[in-house]
Amino acid sequence: MNNFKQLNLDPKLLSALNKQKFLEPTGIQSQVLPSALEGRDIVASASTGSGKTLAFLIPAMNNMAQNPNYRAIVLAPTREIAEQISKVAATINGELKLDVTLLIGGASMMAQLRSLKRQPQLVIATPGRTIDHIQRRSLVLSKFSMLVLDEGDRLLDMGFAPQLQKVQDQMPANKQSMLFSATMPKSVLKVIEKNLTNPKMIGVEENAGLPKIPTQIKQSVLNTDTASKNSVLLGEIEKRGGSMIIFTRTKRRTDQLARFLGKQGLKVGLIHGDRSQRQRSQAMDQFKNGKTSILVATDVAARGIDVPNVGHVVNYDLPPSPEDFVHRIGRTGRAGAEGESLSLVIREERAIWDSISLYLEKGIVQKVKGPSRARNGGGHSSGFKGGGARGGRSGGRGGARGGASSKRPGFSADRSEGSDASERSERSESSGSHKMGGMQRARSRNKRKKENANKQFTSRV
Repeated sequence: MNNFKQLNLDPKLLSALNKQKFLEPTGIQSQVLPSALEGRDIVASASTGSGKTLAFLIPAMNNMAQNPNYRAIVLAPTREIAEQISKVAATINGELKLDVTLLIGGASMMAQLRSLKRQPQLVIATPGRTIDHIQRRSLVLSKFSMLVLDEGDRLLDMGFAPQLQKVQDQMPANKQSMLFSATMPKSVLKVIEKNLTNPKMIGVEENAGLPKIPTQIKQSVLNTDTASKNSVLLGEIEKRGGSMIIFTRTKRRTDQLARFLGKQGLKVGLIHGDRSQRQRSQAMDQFKNGKTSILVATDVAARGIDVPNVGHVVNYDLPPSPEDFVHRIGRTGRAGAEGESLSLVIREERAIWDSISLYLEKGIVQKVKGPSRARNGGGHSSGFKGGGARGGRSGGRGGARGGASSKRPGFSADRSEGSDASERSERSESSGSHKMGGMQRARSRNKRKKENANKQFTSRV
């Protein structure tokens, strides 16, 4: 199938697709749509930016166009992803005039209750807010005919398995189910086995639980150290230009880095879990509209950012897993376009990088073997354009000479505070290093005491 006209879609839906220049289906759409339009359950593993959102919206909205009583619910792991799905639906809903509602945390509950009283045909939601409405009896799923789980692996990673099962139990047994997931770990396969009926499996054998590497993204790694990291980042921003998403590990560091870059005269937005929904939406809109050229974010946004033509993704802090790494860098190189990613790796992160590098295609990124001794802020792996950034000697003790340093006022690049798991882990690791340092100092003091005691004994004899 190489044209949407071959699918016998509702004329209004086909017209809406044409107006949005959606003329030819992407690879995943070509594989999903024929079976999905027949009502078959679907399990699809697709790389980020492949067009999978339309792969489930088109069958749902086509059924609604032909049957006003047809209803579907789409569950997504984060507010950002749910909002993005809602925006894609809006682009093709103009002529159909379907009633679509968005149910996410951080938004007005009263407004959502009013929208649910209209009995919307398409509900796009996060699991937590869905359960809220089920418990309030403002959302009754017994009349819904389709369930879509987007980013299935992420939904389970975030601990939503009980909520997903409750949604499944509230819906008719003969509903159509579609599950889209970048990876297929055992947890996802168990959900498929329990809740889907003879699904068509698309791309699952190729992925088999591993993240799919976007081959059109040029990946680079730069050895640096904590003290030089900020000046190295500034140098890379100056050289690269264009739009850039910078990922950090914690909410506190996101705030600090955004504040630091803003003081350098850069236009910066930020997103993390403690920001209100209004603040997160505003940051996304400003980044999409070009009012800000840099977006600093935690992994809460790694799968929720769908902005065309993002030139660069920078891992200021490495993510904890290869899957998170792939989803981060997938914010560039969308829909087959070229993009670049850069990872700043310090000595303490070498073990993390080695585990990530096992999943990367051979020759694209070099393993980090230790801090570089190059004079200008570190050494790049193969395939990186240009030399190191401004600053001091990478791996040295003095930090960035003449450049930004983590010791600048208002910016701390070591420990962070917060409530999420990565921050607790970071505090634990920092605490452990302090304890180790204290033990070493205590041993040194005891050694000196023994030496002094021996000297005194010798002098008395």
